[in-house]
Amino acid sequence: MIHNVKGRLASRTVLLIIASWVFGWFFDAPYLCLFLTLISLLTYHVYHLLELVKWLASGSKTLPPDSFGTWGQIYDHLQVKQLAHSKDIGRYKRILKRVQGSTEALADAVVIINKDNQLLWWNPAAQALLNLKRKVDSGQLITNLIREPRFHLFLNDQQPGSALLIQTVHNPPKHIQITKTIYGNDERLLLLRDISKMKQLEKTRRDFISNASHELRTPLTVLKGYLETFDDYKEDLPITFHKPLVQMQNQTNRMENLVRDLLALSKLEEQNTELRQSQIDVSDIMVEIIQDARVLSGEKNQEITFKANSELCIRGDQSLITSAISNLVFNAIRYSNEKTTIFITWNENGTLEVKDQGIGIQSRHIDRLTERFYRIDESRSSDSGGTGLGLAIVKHIMLNHQGKLKIQSIYEEGSTFSLEFPKDRLVSKLDE
Repeated sequence: MIHNVKGRLASRTVLLIIASWVFGWFFDAPYLCLFLTLISLLTYHVYHLLELVKWLASGSKTLPPDSFGTWGQIYDHLQVKQLAHSKDIGRYKRILKRVQGSTEALADAVVIINKDNQLLWWNPAAQALLNLKRKVDSGQLITNLIREPRFHLFLNDQQPGSALLIQTVHNPPKHIQITKTIYGNDERLLLLRDISKMKQLEKTRRDFISNASHELRTPLTVLKGYLETFDDYKEDLPITFHKPLVQMQNQTNRMENLVRDLLALSKLEEQNTELRQSQIDVSDIMVEIIQDARVLSGEKNQEITFKANSELCIRGDQSLITSAISNLVFNAIRYSNEKTTIFITWNENGTLEVKDQGIGIQSRHIDRLTERFYRIDESRSSDSGGTGLGLAIVKHIMLNHQGKLKIQSIYEEGSTFSLEFPKDRLVSKLDE
């Protein structure tokens, strides 16, 4: 109904002016009648305009003024819009109340801050975790509550889905994982999760594995020593003991390798692991690794090629880097067929690739390959003599060097394992 107001107002005004002009001719005063008509129209519209302003200034909390004609239509239209708006506000309030209710029921802490890092809202879990007070902390800078330099950088990071792990100064200290979602006018929703119990469980697991591995070393050394003695006098033993003796030696060696890998992994998982920094020439360490790989290949007659496209060296722990590369090369030997080629490349961007022509890995397994003891094929892993810890060790070696292990594979065609080193750990031979 509001769409025709403009046309009706114009037509009615024109008709009224013509009528007043004709009426004025009967009294020989057309201009006076026209003047009085225009003054009346102006007074009428100014009056209703002032009423409209007064009603709007009151917040539109009351019904609009009564009127007729054009202004009546305007008021009716505004009243319809007012009712619809009130319904929308009520509906949004109910939705907001449900969202707040569900958010307040979350066990994880939720904090909303504006673009200036001021606290806008938080749920009871955040109040308990950060010791917040509604009347005191509302509008305060969250950086005043979490005084961690990495947290400041985290807030300014525009990357979506980023996460941060911090440790508070509480007694006992708390480990808090923080994730961030950016929305609206650079406002942010922070999700804080207390993972102290999880960290404690991880520490307990690491301590148990480390202690158990240390305790196993002594009996394994004793067993291995006696087995070596028996092997020296194998000719004096009955023939029926020969095969069990070989099996016991193989299993003892396998157990010794497992204990060694467990101890290595436990050491790598420690947060304060110290690296022995040295300049590592990849070409030099590859010579020994390839020699050992050819011995491991044995009768498979596999070809191993190494191509260095770079004069780059790595700054890091040489024994750990050698162990990481060896793991990948030896895995390629074990899981590739006879008379295939294994390609090893050291690129100018600081990436070492080991590509094989083996059986490949199905995509559902790739994300779990670096989990400790994860096996794609239980029988195949047992036959290969692997401990199930090799790729987990490689991953932690790369993490300690701020690098990444990446895995690409096509089932029944082959796999490519890549060690990507950060730029700040690369050193050019030409700079020496």
